[in-house]
Amino acid sequence: VAIMAFETLLFAQTDQLAKNVTIYRDTYGVPHVFGRTDASTVFGFAYAQAEDNFWRIEENFILALGRASELYGEKTLDEDRLNYALEIPKLAREEYARLDKHMRSLCDGYAAGLNYYLTRHPEVHPRLLTKIEPWYTLAFIRYNYFQNGFARDRSLRRLGIQTAALDSDLKPHTGSNGWVIGPSRSATGNAMLFINPHLPFFGPGQVYEGHVHSDE
Repeated sequence: VAIMAFETLLFAQTDQLAKNVTIYRDTYGVPHVFGRTDASTVFGFAYAQAEDNFWRIEENFILALGRASELYGEKTLDEDRLNYALEIPKLAREEYARLDKHMRSLCDGYAAGLNYYLTRHPEVHPRLLTKIEPWYTLAFIRYNYFQNGFARDRSLRRLGIQTAALDSDLKPHTGSNGWVIGPSRSATGNAMLFINPHLPFFGPGQVYEGHVHSDE
């Protein structure tokens, strides 16, 4: 009885989040999420992301949780072992327990948005994670930080400190891969600014475009 009561309360909270958010998509398919609260806005943003690429979201969490070998076998075993050696799942759970009420509501809202998507789309079959937990987002943040740190460390060891160091001739405040084209040199007659964010098109580091607005 207690479990049924808890599930009923959970469904009621999810429905309330869903009622308090509206998702519009522009002509480019970019989601614009308008919510009455921060939690409902995050809920809608997660739902929109799942509509576009639930596979990628689940993949990110699987990697962060150290469970990739359950899908890919021995080739990801070392990475899973590293995740557990770094205690990523354990620390993420503990961090979630320490969050203040507002931050926890955001983690809860994001997970609820993904689970709501799965409920509304029974044709989507998760490969491993049939229910998304709120602390998964914290695990992925930790995973991403560690991955970036180890990648830099491997580069330094391969190239050596001197080779990997910045060119001493570079002046301070110089940007990375930035270009500015003056109005007289552009076809439109307008100034143009280009930057390279150094982010991949695919994988855990790929970006997702969206617009969110909360009334809170």
